[in-house]
Amino acid sequence: MSAITKPVILDETGKQIVEKLHTQNLLLDILAGATLEHTQNLDEIANIVRSGEANKIFNIGDQIVVPWTDPVADKTWSMPFDVVHFGNVTLEDQESVPGMFLQAHYAHPFGVQFSHARAFYKCPDGLAAGTYYITITAASGDNVGAGDIVCFTTTVAIPENGRIGGLDNAPGTTKANWRIKTYAADGKTVLETITPTFSASGTSLGSLGATRDGNMNCASEAYYGANNYKNSAIRQYLNSAAGADAWWAAKDGWDIVPDQITKAGFLAGFQNDFINAIKPVKVSQATNTVIDDGTTQDMYDRVFLPSLQEMHFSPQVADAEGVIWEYWKRVSGSSTPLATGTEYPQMRTFGLDNKNSAQHVRLRFANRGSAYYTWYVTTAGTAGSHYYSYASSAYRFAPAVVIC
Repeated sequence: MSAITKPVILDETGKQIVEKLHTQNLLLDILAGATLEHTQNLDEIANIVRSGEANKIFNIGDQIVVPWTDPVADKTWSMPFDVVHFGNVTLEDQESVPGMFLQAHYAHPFGVQFSHARAFYKCPDGLAAGTYYITITAASGDNVGAGDIVCFTTTVAIPENGRIGGLDNAPGTTKANWRIKTYAADGKTVLETITPTFSASGTSLGSLGATRDGNMNCASEAYYGANNYKNSAIRQYLNSAAGADAWWAAKDGWDIVPDQITKAGFLAGFQNDFINAIKPVKVSQATNTVIDDGTTQDMYDRVFLPSLQEMHFSPQVADAEGVIWEYWKRVSGSSTPLATGTEYPQMRTFGLDNKNSAQHVRLRFANRGSAYYTWYVTTAGTAGSHYYSYASSAYRFAPAVVIC
C-alpha cells in the first residue's frame, strides 16, 4: 500500500487556508461530541477562542498545561493554567475580541518585589561629593523618631538623575544597621554604601515626611516601596522575556532596582507558541489617594495579576477591577463577594515547587489609603493589605493571561 502523503503547499496563502480548514473541522468535530484530548496545539486553541466558541468547547476549571523554565536555575516545571473566565477583552488598538482567561493554578516558585524600597532623594541635577543630612518628621516603628537626623558623607559625586536611598525598612531596623546608598541614573548601579551618623552636619537636603516635597520622596516609599502597579517592578517582570539584569528600568527618579533582577523575565520561561497565543489586553488599577491621585489607570499587558473583584472578594472600586471570574465564584462557594480580612481556606494557592505549601499571592491593587500597602491573599485564604504586605516584600503570585 502506498504511503499517504500530505499535499505540497507552495505559498503562504495556501498554508493559511489549510490551517483554517483544519481548525474549523476540529471545531465542528468537538461541537459534534468529539474530545479535545488529541490537541494541545495552542494555535488551534487560540483559533477556537477567536471564533467565539471557546465557552462551548472548554469548561471553567479546565487546564492548559505548558512548560515554564527558570533559565537562571536551569529548572523546568509543568505549569497548569486554569480556565477562569470567558469574555471580551480590549486590545491595544481598541478592538474588542473574545477572550479566554487563564490563571496559573499554582503560585510562582519564587517571589518578586512589587517595588524595591525607593530612594528618599532624587538628584536631577546631580550632587557634588560632600556631607549632607535629612530630617525625618514623624516617628515610625521602633527605630524612627520624630526629628531624627540622618547624616552622611559622599566621596563620589552623584551624576544627573542619580538618587540616594538605603532607608529600607528603617522603622524595623536598628540604626546601627542603617546604610545609605548612592546610585547612578539607572537606579541599579550603587556608587557608594555609607554608614550614617545621626547629628546634623554639612548641608540639609530637607525633611522626609508623609508627602513628597521637591526632590524629597515620602517616607513610606523610602521605607517600604510604592504600590502603583502600573509602574511596579513585578509588572515589568511578568511582561518581559529579557534575561537577568535586563527586564527592569526605572520609572522615575526615586525608583530602585528590585532584588530579583538576578532572575530572567517571566516570559523568558515560555515557548513561543504560548507567548503567541496570549495578547496584551486592557487591565486597570485604581491608584492610592495618598501619593497618587486616586484615579483609575489603564494598561495593556500580556500577563497580569488578578484583582480583588476578579477573585470574588469585595472590591475597593468596583468599576476599576474587572469582573468576577466564574472560577473563583465557584471555588468560593458563595453567590456574593467574599469579605476581606476573613479566612477562606478554599481561596488558598499552593506553590508550584511544593504543592502542599500554601503561599501568600499578590493581587495587582494598592491599598488606596496607603502609598505602600498592597493587596494579597494570605496562606490562610484571607484577602488583606496590612501586616507586612509591603510593596517591598517579595511575595509570590499566580498570574493571569488571556488567549485571544
